[in-house]
Amino acid sequence: MTETVATQLKAITFERDIERLTEGFTGREWIFKEIDRWLQQSNERFFILTGEPGVGKSAIVSLKF
Repeated sequence: MTETVATQLKAITFERDIERLTEGFTGREWIFKEIDRWLQQSNERFFILTGEPGVGKSAIVSLKF
């Protein structure tokens, strides 16, 4: 067994999950504006997105900016 663990592992793809999570996703423009502002103006390394279940956190983070 000459293969290393790194060569045996394959990247996990999340395309199906992303499609499911973003299907019918609309609105919430305010959060995208806030994220853009943070990216342009903040020196902070983390943006913490919190909310109740089902409000769209996973959909927001799965969208590409």
